[in-house]
This record gives sequence, C-alpha cells and structure tokens, in this order.
Amino acid sequence: MEREAQFGRDFGGVVTGIILMTLGVLFLLDHFGYAELGAWWRLWPLAVIAIGLGKLFSTGSGRDVGSGVTFVLLGLSFFAINYGFYGLEWSNGWPLFIVAAGAGMVVRALIPDRKEARGA
Repeated sequence: MEREAQFGRDFGGVVTGIILMTLGVLFLLDHFGYAELGAWWRLWPLAVIAIGLGKLFSTGSGRDVGSGVTFVLLGLSFFAINYGFYGLEWSNGWPLFIVAAGAGMVVRALIPDRKEARGA
C-alpha cells in the first residue's frame, strides 16, 4: 500500500516534469526557427497554473499545497509579464518570482503534512 502511494506522488512529478520539458523544447524550436508558435506562446503560463492547481487539489499535504501556491503565483506572474500589465517586463518582473516562492514557503509551513497530523 505504501508503495502505491509513493508511486502516485512520483507519477505527479513525472507528469509535471514532462509538461515543463515539452514547453522548453517548444520554446527552443520556436527560437531557432524550426517551429512557429505564433500568438500561442503567450498562453504557456496556463500550463504552469494547471500544474499548480493539480498540486493544490491533489493530496492536501503542506508540501503539495505550498508547491501549488508557488506554481499558481508563478503562472500568474508569467501572464502579467507576457502581457505587460503595469509595465512589467522580464527585466523588472523578477521580484514576483521571489514573492511566489515566499508565499509557497509560508503556506507549506502553516499546513501540516498528513503524517504529522496523524502523529505517525
């Protein structure tokens, strides 16, 4: 039973990794002229937000919820930068990434893991 739970958690990491690697390959292909992403490239933060939402609603452990918050906030930051909200660009929007990481850490610290809550 423990092995199945371990596989389930690792499987989520595998899916997340595959999504991120696919995005990276697509951006590289577009950058080098082998693929034309056009206007669709501006929607890539949806993948990051989807990963975050999946983590938020998966197990409810502090670690996963904290990671989910970080991913969702990063995705929203990427959207804000891609569309230039409030004059944000990649050169001046990087503090949002620090805020997203900090928010995830705070949530992770405030929500106990299931094992800790059961006293195991």
